Amino acid sequence: RVAETIGLDGLTISLRGTNVATWLKDDGLKLDPEVQAIGYTTLTTPPVESYTVGVNLKF
Repeated sequence: RVAETIGLDGLTISLRGTNVATWLKDDGLKLDPEVQAIGYTTLTTPPVESYTVGVNLKF
């Protein structure tokens, strides 16, 4: 009824997550799993945990 009062015809809410469940199984691991086997790493940004929320209103 609130939607009808303000003239809302549709509502869509979306949630997207990236790297939300990234973990390391072995706590005793001494090596970084993101570094290449040769030991060299490049200057890239590590993967980050991020969330995106979207709201779409239709009047």
